[in-house]
Amino acid sequence: MPFLDLQQLDIDHKTVLVRLDLNVPLDEEGNITEDSRIIASLPTLQHLLDRNAKVVLMTHMGRPKGQDPKLSTLNVGKRISRMLFREVKHINQCVGNDVKQTIKAMKPGEILLLENLRFFEGEKKNDPQFVKQLAELADVYVNECFGVSHREHASMYGLPKLLPGAGGFCLRKEVDTLNKMMQNPKHPFVAVLGGVKADKMDVLKNLLPKVDQVLIGGGLAMLISKLQGKNVGSSKFDDEWMTEDMQKRLKEVIQHPDFVKKVILPEDCIVAQECKSDVPTKAVDKDSIEDGWMALDIGPKTREHFKSILEKAQTIMWAGPMGVFEIDQFAEGTKMVAKAMASSKGLTVVGGGQSGMAIEQFNLADRVTHVSTGGGAFLHFVSYGSLPGIDVLTNFKEQSQQKQRMEMQTIF
Repeated sequence: MPFLDLQQLDIDHKTVLVRLDLNVPLDEEGNITEDSRIIASLPTLQHLLDRNAKVVLMTHMGRPKGQDPKLSTLNVGKRISRMLFREVKHINQCVGNDVKQTIKAMKPGEILLLENLRFFEGEKKNDPQFVKQLAELADVYVNECFGVSHREHASMYGLPKLLPGAGGFCLRKEVDTLNKMMQNPKHPFVAVLGGVKADKMDVLKNLLPKVDQVLIGGGLAMLISKLQGKNVGSSKFDDEWMTEDMQKRLKEVIQHPDFVKKVILPEDCIVAQECKSDVPTKAVDKDSIEDGWMALDIGPKTREHFKSILEKAQTIMWAGPMGVFEIDQFAEGTKMVAKAMASSKGLTVVGGGQSGMAIEQFNLADRVTHVSTGGGAFLHFVSYGSLPGIDVLTNFKEQSQQKQRMEMQTIF
């Protein structure tokens, strides 16, 4: 992917505005409960500090409606400070004179964290005035936020059009790994899709020509069964896709010749009448789900079948759990996928979101090739091969190279 890396950007003694993904899980009091996204950003931050940059950090947290103290970036700043062994100053604004003056007073090697970008309407609207105010804060822009690079927000899409920009180390790793998986995979290439959200059907459509097999579980399998006219009892699926237009789109995928040849659906399911711990369960064939019962995991026959396929794969992509893995009774299918990927000697890539949470829960994240920091961004990249936030960085590199060529022509 032809965007500039940090080493290619003039950063020394400059003010650098870094877009991070610090949208970490919080408890009810706003305390951080898991900090892997913060840890992932540290190499980029340390690189900038080593080059004596003034480092200004910005991120979103949650989906606030206006100012929400529980979603302030203050606690995130404190955690970064402890990890880097240096002060991280915090300001409760993102733009304006107070921010400008604070940055002006900074010394090279110091860090300032801005307030939650989504406290300000201009962020999600990509408001030109908000973009301009952000651009006035710095000399250089760095995208270290793969997880939101599919959003055309001010900090992701508008800002890099106004400042020289590069991708951080995590962004580079994400893009290189996903490109390797999609453009030059070793075969057999097996994709595992699950979860409830039916947006993975768009991914499936684009994956079919490239993969050897697709294993489908979770609510996605129930949606497909429903569209095939089968009884799924009370099973949960993405009913937003049950409109006439959506059903037409989905049926086009299901009726595709490659779907019939490559897609494998569950043979059996673990069902219960309630989705909670310590309830009676039973394994039933996929076509024998009774009214009042819901599929909450793939069954034992399906687990064995899926496992035998994954053991032979040279490339595995996983997006979405096989069941309600948060409850032990319904975690076996998802755990099987995680263990199979951890045991594989091939390229193993886990999408963010629930799949990332699952492999972390099973303590297997360090045994796969890559765990993406993006859920929706991961699916978008797999479907379309790039993201809007990455495209603007690519455009800057191309413009820079064109400018350099013109300057050389003028000299000679």
